[in-house]
Amino acid sequence: MSENAHSVDPPQNAQEGPLAALRTDSDRRGPCRAPTDEPLDLAVGECVEGDGVRIDALAGSALAWTGDEVAVIDGEVLFEVAPRPDRPLRVIAGAASIEVVGTRFVVHHQGRRGWISMLEGRVIADDGRGPSRALEAGERLGWAGPTATTSARATTPARAPRSGDTDGDEGLTELLAEVAELRRRGAYEAAVERLRAGERPTWSRRARALVSYEIGVLLGRQAGDHEAACAHWAEHRRRFADAERDALLLRTLERLGCPP
Repeated sequence: MSENAHSVDPPQNAQEGPLAALRTDSDRRGPCRAPTDEPLDLAVGECVEGDGVRIDALAGSALAWTGDEVAVIDGEVLFEVAPRPDRPLRVIAGAASIEVVGTRFVVHHQGRRGWISMLEGRVIADDGRGPSRALEAGERLGWAGPTATTSARATTPARAPRSGDTDGDEGLTELLAEVAELRRRGAYEAAVERLRAGERPTWSRRARALVSYEIGVLLGRQAGDHEAACAHWAEHRRRFADAERDALLLRTLERLGCPP
């Protein structure tokens, strides 16, 4: 893709994707920080919350939060925004501007490239290359281009990734990228086998739960093997007890007709 290109990927079950595994109660590190007028540095697992907006860092991230505008300077974060139809939240990430009135989504931005992946709800996104467009649950928009010029805080130069951002889970990002490519090609069984072969016992519990979640989604929705999916989810719930409190997983089990 050229530097000036943008892309919208079709829905890929984002509501039931691996990110749901990252938001169980046991993964949270206590209360969130409150937003301030100063730029925010968040380590993996840290969060900031205020005015009906919660932001969780899925990787080491740098943000600037001013009023109804949040700039993702660098990193990868999960947004959960309570309904605010009369006062939209504006999210800036590089060349992209996103208008939010209440939803759940992930924004990744590093250097000149980034993407938004929708989990729930709907946003209006403008990547600076054409007319704004609506993104629905399950859709993903990618962009590449110059850093957007917003407030002085938002244009702070991106920092280099922190060496500790992925300590202990080496190879996870590469594995998920391989699996994403297999999914795009419709090779769902191969994607499942790659995940099973790629999981490492040295990875954190959080990373192993993410891989397990991906396997379950692939089996149930994309490979269409409901029996295998139910068996996998039963094992997932035994391995990761906090999955019992995952509302998205419980809805998935109900849809598949898996035994309680």
